[in-house]
Amino acid sequence: MRKWIAAAAVLLFSTMGTGEAFAETWQYQAAEQPGPGTNGGAMAEEPGSVPEAGSWNGLTFTSSRLGYQVTVPEGFMPLESYMDLSVDDTMTLDLSVAAPDMTVSMVVVTYDKMDEEFKGMDAGQLAAVMGQGLGGYDDYIQIGEVEMVTLGDREYAKLPVIYTGLLNQDLYFCWSGESVMMIEIVYDPYRKAMADEIMGSIR
Repeated sequence: MRKWIAAAAVLLFSTMGTGEAFAETWQYQAAEQPGPGTNGGAMAEEPGSVPEAGSWNGLTFTSSRLGYQVTVPEGFMPLESYMDLSVDDTMTLDLSVAAPDMTVSMVVVTYDKMDEEFKGMDAGQLAAVMGQGLGGYDDYIQIGEVEMVTLGDREYAKLPVIYTGLLNQDLYFCWSGESVMMIEIVYDPYRKAMADEIMGSIR
């Protein structure tokens, strides 16, 4: 299993918790950290290195490193604990936020050391490979069809993932220089409208 596929699986299973019990944990971890509603720096640091940080202006996050902007709903919090999800030095976290009740969460990462066999693939092919890899993790995971979508001024390959009876996960892939950028948004089915609103705000 390639590390970048394994990393996506870690993100999926790490965002499966929802409800008030999990909300208290995330609120504790987010305390005193810059995030939505502030004008501070981003919580985007990989252990051992500090990429060019993004920043918050109210509820809008701008990533100077990857060149995108996203606006989140009132009350969303940073999830600093995701900084522990690096797979050695191959993955860099750019953004991680969630609703207070963890019914919607969003993570943006880059995979910075792709295996040679993947470097010639376009985003759609990478998404298909990811779907094949994730589909082997659990019998309850349903993998949807890859489709190309436009967010802001970029085209992404969208891979829908459904964890039966629990949550939905949409993964978006595009190349950013030599790295692959992945946006992951995980949401309870009844929160789809909020998830769509967040993704629609990307510029």
